[in-house]
Parts: sequence; structure tokens; C-alpha cells
Amino acid sequence: MALKNDKLYKDLVSIIELHEAKNEEDFVNKIVDELDKHIKFNAEDYIYGNTIIKTNPELLKKAWTTGFLLLKSNITNSDLIIRLASMLFAAGINLYWLNSQLSYTILPPGTTSVVANFVVAPSPILFPIELINTDNPGEIVENIIRSFRFSMQAMTGITIAMVPGTPPIPTLFYWHGLS
Repeated sequence: MALKNDKLYKDLVSIIELHEAKNEEDFVNKIVDELDKHIKFNAEDYIYGNTIIKTNPELLKKAWTTGFLLLKSNITNSDLIIRLASMLFAAGINLYWLNSQLSYTILPPGTTSVVANFVVAPSPILFPIELINTDNPGEIVENIIRSFRFSMQAMTGITIAMVPGTPPIPTLFYWHGLS
């Protein structure tokens, strides 16, 4: 996956290479803040002209910080600990998207307005993030971005829109995946 020209790729690699973080929590905060900013600023690229109103970066930070602390405590290099940390990283991505709210400027067919649009089920599959098999910041960042892209393609959501009638009828429209 050629990501090296992406701004997000370059920014995250830079954060890792600069080693400015004081500890695991500070490192995770820097990475997640950059990811969250990029996703919200570039949402129109992912969701066809719409924007992201709310995500859960704090839940992602907690899961990833726990994963890094788990890896740090793994002095025996236990495969089980490595797998648990990898799953924490993946679960963090799902927690990030859980109940996220999206705007909706493109109306579903036959509707007059949108009441709400949100993620109801992040990816049903956890895409493990392999951060531990390499010291190469580029590979780490590619794994993070790849996992986020997979999760976006697999999530499902609901749009509640008004269908004309007397009175207008709120109707659910299900959707699957962001590009």
C-alpha cells in the first residue's frame, strides 16, 4: 500500500521519528490527535461531501495506551501479550468510531431532510495492528492507516431522514462502509 505521499503518513512518521513523547500516554495522545484531526478535516474524501461531527478519540487513546503499557511490561516477549496488545490497538479503532455522528448533506432518495446520521456498529471484525514486529516508523504508520481504512469500509450506520407526508415520517436508512 503506497502511502508515502499522504500527508497523514508523513505527519505520523515524523511524530514517531522525533521521539518527543515523554511516555506511552503522551506518544499515543500525539498520534491519536493527529489521526483525529486528519480524519475530521478530510472527511469529505471518505464520506462523499459530508463531514464528521463527533468521534471518540479518548476511547482510542485509552485502548492504545493500555496496549503500549502491556507491550512495555512484556519482558519475556510472550506471544500472548503481543496478541492481546494488537487486539487492544484494533479494539481502540472500533471504540473511536462507536456512535460517531456524521453530517449528511446528500439526502437519501425521497427524503426532505436528515434528522441524524451515526455509526451504529463499527467494524464487526477487529483488524489487528502489528506494531511490534518492526522498528521502522513507516511500517508502523502503514499498519495504523491500513487498519483505520479497513474499519471504515466495514462499519455500518443509520441515517434518520424525513419522508414527505402529513405529518412527515421519520424513516431509517441503513448504510455500510465509508470509502
